[in-house]
Amino acid sequence: MEGLMEDDEFKILPEGCVSTILSFTSPQDACKSSLVSTIFQSAADSDIVWERFLPVDYEDIVSKSNVRFKFSSKKELFLHLCNSLLIDGGRMSFRIERSSGKKSFILSAGDLQITWSNDPLYWHWASLPESRFSEVAVLRTVSWLEIVGKIKTQMLSPNTKYGAYLILKISERSYGLDSMPSEISVEVGNSQGSTTTAYLRLAREHARKQQMERLFYGNRMEMLKSRVVEGDGRAPSERDDGWLEIELGEFFSGENDEEVKMSLMEVKGHHLKGGLIIEGIEVRSRTHEQEEIVLQEREDGWIEIGIGSFCNGEHLKGGLIVEGIELRPKTLMKVRSQFLPHVFPTEALHSLDDHELTTMGSKNLPSIFATIVFFLLLNLPSQTQATVGALVSKVCMQSDSYKSCVQMLISHPQTSAAHTVKQMAQNALVLAKKDAIATSNFFTGLASTIPESKPALLQCAAYFKEAVMFLNLKGLEEGSASLDVHYALDQAGSCETALSSARVHVASATDRIQKWKNVFSAAYAAVVTVEN
Repeated sequence: MEGLMEDDEFKILPEGCVSTILSFTSPQDACKSSLVSTIFQSAADSDIVWERFLPVDYEDIVSKSNVRFKFSSKKELFLHLCNSLLIDGGRMSFRIERSSGKKSFILSAGDLQITWSNDPLYWHWASLPESRFSEVAVLRTVSWLEIVGKIKTQMLSPNTKYGAYLILKISERSYGLDSMPSEISVEVGNSQGSTTTAYLRLAREHARKQQMERLFYGNRMEMLKSRVVEGDGRAPSERDDGWLEIELGEFFSGENDEEVKMSLMEVKGHHLKGGLIIEGIEVRSRTHEQEEIVLQEREDGWIEIGIGSFCNGEHLKGGLIVEGIELRPKTLMKVRSQFLPHVFPTEALHSLDDHELTTMGSKNLPSIFATIVFFLLLNLPSQTQATVGALVSKVCMQSDSYKSCVQMLISHPQTSAAHTVKQMAQNALVLAKKDAIATSNFFTGLASTIPESKPALLQCAAYFKEAVMFLNLKGLEEGSASLDVHYALDQAGSCETALSSARVHVASATDRIQKWKNVFSAAYAAVVTVEN
């Protein structure tokens, strides 16, 4: 009977069959499915699944890197490639997105066509410690600013919507960059792309400088700007890596191999400008970016919401119309599926349909009602648990261990005092990140006291240090937080494997890992609550 399948019954399915099915999902779905049962966990970690999530040309891409690394599974390779990998002699950066497996590239400034970039009077090449590349292009002074990047769609993930972003910095002594808007565009193949405008200034300075221009230059600036195409006047936004970025445009990577041309130009003002630092152009997937939801009135009197467009690898689809949404008491069905096996044998329940169960329930109403009360007393949170707060209780219902989750959250004021589930998830992620750092430091210190186990302990320190990278708040905005936290848990599992292989049995290490898992469990429950 649906809804009553036990863990043992999943074992009827061959693991290879489950792996093949999961390979048609996404990395995020595969990680979530591993929580269903032990056979799903084994299948979700198999090479069959993660081989399909990897780009088809991953071996060729890895071979272009000067860094040689070992991996024990395709999942480990996938996680490694989620971090930036320099290829083509360090002139290009490659990574895959954790939630979708889509490919992203950053073309270094050295791979771009920058007018007069080889003339030291106008540009010079410098090394910056905060850059992922060995050199960046620094503008000294120029009147003709033209930056062009090109990439083949064959290098990208097929049937995917991409965005192109110029990565830059603006020095404190910059001048002339924002006197005129720059024209930005993205063109694919022979098609003429749309052109819009951008200002090379921070968004918070944009309004103030516009007022100053109108005050001191008046009609002259308006006359100059009339030469430029009309646009939305985009401004740079801050990135997580400390740089700024301007979206140059978007495009669709189809099945055909076409050249994508991405450009920023300011050649109509004829004035000098300087102080611009160019790191490169990033081309990344826009699959998970949210679009504005708009209600539209239909001819038949209904109102419709465009859910969005999607593709199956062959052609685009869209226009899904929803006439209504049914609300039904799912929690009651869950209670019924939980308490009925305690009243009647499981074998008997599997032989009954919903109508028979309903009839049986009406005939045995007094005994079933008494059983419900007894079951709720045994299984629902106790009076003590009910006093911990509605948010904490709601979050911890998603955890494997309700009690330990509650204890962890209420022991930290910043989580227990949260007013929203999202705020609690943010605070729980911060706690998990801090504890991962502390755990990494713990293993580093332990390695110095136990020389014979030093390699395995240092390996654990590295694993938890890597876990810190996954525990970030950005995933909450992108809907990939549960996937990120799941990857962080994998690092703890890798540590346990390393200790077991080296036959390291230290009670304090085991306790430390378990403590981190308790923190992780609460953080995972919080982000799952947000995503649900």
